Amino acid sequence: MPKNAPYFLNQVRFGAGIGLNYGYGCFCGTVVPRAVYIFDKAFAIAKGLILHLIKKVCKHTILGGCLIGLFKAVNELRIFVEIEGLHVKQNLSINLGLNKYDYCIPALFF
Repeated sequence: MPKNAPYFLNQVRFGAGIGLNYGYGCFCGTVVPRAVYIFDKAFAIAKGLILHLIKKVCKHTILGGCLIGLFKAVNELRIFVEIEGLHVKQNLSINLGLNKYDYCIPALFF
């Protein structure tokens, strides 16, 4: 960041996670960009997006967002709480009656 950037932007760190998996007739891809705002040496909060694609017998598209609270008690120990909201869309390529699903899932991680 430039030295004359606002204080808020100087405290923000950006990152992302990328995952690719493939196997016999299966492909999975994940992209998770995040931005972390650092309050002080012990506390931080992060916001992220989630995109996950799975293609095998059925096609899954998972979109969502998350909010993470981070606490660093000592350098070797970090504690976090993550709240996630995911929207899942499935299209099955086999005919089992109901072959399309569209639902939302909340999650809480410690």
